[in-house]
Amino acid sequence: MKDGYQDEWIQTPADVEAITKIFWENDYQVLVNVNGGLGVEKLIEILEKRQAEYPRKDHRFTIIHFANSTDAQVKKLKSLGVIISVNPYYVTGFSEKFGEVGLGKDRAHAMVRLATIEKEQIPVSLHSDAPMAPSDPLLLAWSAATRITNSGNVVRPDLALSRDAALRGITIEAAYSWGQEQNLGSIKTGKIANLTILEQDPYKVELNNLKNIPIYGTVFEGKLFPIDK
Repeated sequence: MKDGYQDEWIQTPADVEAITKIFWENDYQVLVNVNGGLGVEKLIEILEKRQAEYPRKDHRFTIIHFANSTDAQVKKLKSLGVIISVNPYYVTGFSEKFGEVGLGKDRAHAMVRLATIEKEQIPVSLHSDAPMAPSDPLLLAWSAATRITNSGNVVRPDLALSRDAALRGITIEAAYSWGQEQNLGSIKTGKIANLTILEQDPYKVELNNLKNIPIYGTVFEGKLFPIDK
């Protein structure tokens, strides 16, 4: 890249091209991990080729992690009908350090440009990639909506996800990302009754306290399991 940043491949673009072709043309949902900006660009090229050769509508091609990107790439991904599943903890845990070493401040602080994804109305879910980040959905929603780092600073607040989108990202959009929105992700007659009971309304608490909401218990297949305190 022109700024000296160098992408590295776990699987080369040629490998991804070959693998996605097999699964795409057999109507599987394809999910690809990518973090580098050049990786996103190559993935756009591959998906354009897949659609040209074998057009699909509800393919739910999903990009996982999605640390580095540009606004232009996000717009292109919208036109291609992708889903994006991000790890918002990259901002909380790593953006400041990566700003000092590796990526440079501008690139590191713009990691996980969730506001752009939301603006383009791309389905977005949140994940932890545990143990990369704590397996704590409310923490992920808080991280996405505040962009507060572990040192207490806020980086690029203009790229934060709205509270509603952050909460949807750990519920219904998460279910949508793997084709289970008819069964899970929201409370509705006929859906599987697996849910978490919170002691405070996540839409009403101070945003900074979103990650600290106490959990009363869970419901699994319709049966209540309170947490012993």
